Amino acid sequence: MRNSRRIKAIAASLLLAGSASIAGASAASAAACGFTGLTSSHLGGGDDGKYEEGTYLNCDKSKQKIRVNYFYASEERCVSPGETHLSANPNLGALVGADKIGKC
Repeated sequence: MRNSRRIKAIAASLLLAGSASIAGASAASAAACGFTGLTSSHLGGGDDGKYEEGTYLNCDKSKQKIRVNYFYASEERCVSPGETHLSANPNLGALVGADKIGKC
């Protein structure tokens, strides 16, 4: 009887530990707000901080103004809530990042 309680307690603790690690993994895999560079084989590949493509995730509920930074210059644009695809600009160079600068 006593061993059966001990086994149940151990099984319950293992079950809880397993579910906690699964919840932590799903939270960690969630996309981060802001800029994420996408690696490619064409332009820098991201190893040098230069990207051909990237995304900007606006986690706010309203449009935000961002500064998209390229190798030679930058430009400002408004982005809606959610994910916005960004690309290198032939006139401004490789994509190097994007920063939130305010509301539109």
